[in-house]
Amino acid sequence: MRHRTFAAASTLAACVLSLVTAQASAQAEESDRSAAANGTTAATRVTDDFNGDGHRDLAIGTPNATVNGRTDAGSVVITYGTPTGIDPTRRAVLTQDSSLVPGAAEQGDRFGAAITSADLDNDGYGDLVIGSPGEDLAEPNDQGSVSILWGGPKGPATATTIHESYGTFESSLGRALAVGHFDLDDKLDLAIVSATSLWVTEGGVTRTSTPPLRYVDNPMSEPVFRGRDTNGAASGRTAGGETDQLAVFGSRGTKPYTALFAVDDSGKLELQSEKTLGNDDDTGYSAGAIGDVDADGYDDVVAGIPTANGGAGRIQILWGAPDGPGSAGTATYDQASLALGTSEAGDAFGHSVSVRDVTGDGLADIAVGSPGEDVGTYADAGSVALIKGAAQGTVPQGRTFHQGTAGVPGAVETGDRFGHAVRLYDATRDGHADLALTAPDENAKNGTVWLLPGTTDGLTTTGSRSYDAADLGVTSTGTRFGSVLNR
Repeated sequence: MRHRTFAAASTLAACVLSLVTAQASAQAEESDRSAAANGTTAATRVTDDFNGDGHRDLAIGTPNATVNGRTDAGSVVITYGTPTGIDPTRRAVLTQDSSLVPGAAEQGDRFGAAITSADLDNDGYGDLVIGSPGEDLAEPNDQGSVSILWGGPKGPATATTIHESYGTFESSLGRALAVGHFDLDDKLDLAIVSATSLWVTEGGVTRTSTPPLRYVDNPMSEPVFRGRDTNGAASGRTAGGETDQLAVFGSRGTKPYTALFAVDDSGKLELQSEKTLGNDDDTGYSAGAIGDVDADGYDDVVAGIPTANGGAGRIQILWGAPDGPGSAGTATYDQASLALGTSEAGDAFGHSVSVRDVTGDGLADIAVGSPGEDVGTYADAGSVALIKGAAQGTVPQGRTFHQGTAGVPGAVETGDRFGHAVRLYDATRDGHADLALTAPDENAKNGTVWLLPGTTDGLTTTGSRSYDAADLGVTSTGTRFGSVLNR
């Protein structure tokens, strides 16, 4: 790979910034921005309307995409929202060779390996944050980078890129991302996770200025994540106080775990607790999301543990409470306990998780992917379950969908891995979250994305649609389109 060399910073907290700026002309009214100002939960304030037309947009990452002959360079497709959801003609295909993205597409960059979004500069347009954990800055490889694509009237037109500055430390910066109020000011902060460490920008990020990255965990001296591997992150109001909390999901040794971070008395985001997930005999890693499943005013941490129970998988809910998630108890469910079918080795129930209110009853619902689920005689065809929100102490109801479910486009096939990535968002602006989900191994690993509408009764297959890579402008083949959806 070609390497880019940057001058070393004087402190561990310094970062090298490559900045492209422009002034936005937006004054659009944005409900998510108002929600952020009023201190509502992360689930309601995350902004993903990148062109300010009032419709939520979907960003689809393919970190293994080939770009101009460079394998695993990565791409991200923005599908701009419409009154009916996804319109394949309203899209933008972005790579590091795109004029608005600083840098260049290189082999192994994995642009799009993590995606999140928020109105970082409070201008009424959603901003897209993209991780490239394979970015090479100097020897050794894979220092990683994060690109912020600033929204505007026609979608993103300018960008900022953040690098970490070690140059001699392999960190994979941008492996996971989350946005929240992680200090005591009124500005959104960006949490950036590597394979082993956590950084945070405090004081807000704008088109013209980016604060230095602060190490919440210093990988050079007794790191929080030593012996751990990170897989994802999410934020929300899971405890009392005026700031958000951050959950980082992954593995600790051989065990699935989550590390929980909160603002301390000095106003800094610091480690609050670590929790090993699942049962004592469970091994592997966790994924997860955050939302108020029981509608008690505190967001709950919902962790997927796809490796649990011999690979059958489970989810575990750490109930939000004034003293922090899990302090008021936890709940663990698998496919059998939810009456969704038999829990079988390799189902990987919990491989992907998203939390948002589908039915409109005020309880956040949980979408859970099981990409290893066998459907009939078709191994690893994959499925998705919607688990309805419920009060603590009650067993929620669930329903499973796969390509053999009436109304779902496509056909059940071996190895499609339907449900690899899931995302609940209100695509049609009708007050009900819809489900976007992917099967990156569909059609000889070319990949496909589906949209299932939400209703007062839950998800429906009526009006569901699917789009393959070619439909959405991705021309590289066999690179698992749709491996990642923005959170």
